[in-house]
Amino acid sequence: MAAYGQFAVAANTDSTLVVGWAGWDHAEQARALARLLVTGVSQDGWDTERVTPLLAGLVELEPWLRQWHADPVPGFPTSPAQAISGLLDQRLVAAGLTRADVAAWRPPAPVRGRRRG
Repeated sequence: MAAYGQFAVAANTDSTLVVGWAGWDHAEQARALARLLVTGVSQDGWDTERVTPLLAGLVELEPWLRQWHADPVPGFPTSPAQAISGLLDQRLVAAGLTRADVAAWRPPAPVRGRRRG
């Protein structure tokens, strides 16, 4: 039986749960986050608030990518580390954020209790 982790982000028009296998290496995790980020921005028009958690995830993976995935992959023009860092640089500029900004990001506190109304 495989263990699964969830990326708690869904497209604006799609409530499908995004599930990732816990056995993914850092490059596979980064690729999944990058794909979700690019799709969300290009197809669903995600704003800075929506992409910040994905950017934070990529920033968190970046040192591991540099350590374990810095060599070019056959059939691709660059290494996973370079590809993700380049995408991250572009998306941070577009969002007006820095690596420090997204590294400091924390999810909002959960709302407790019943709704009144």
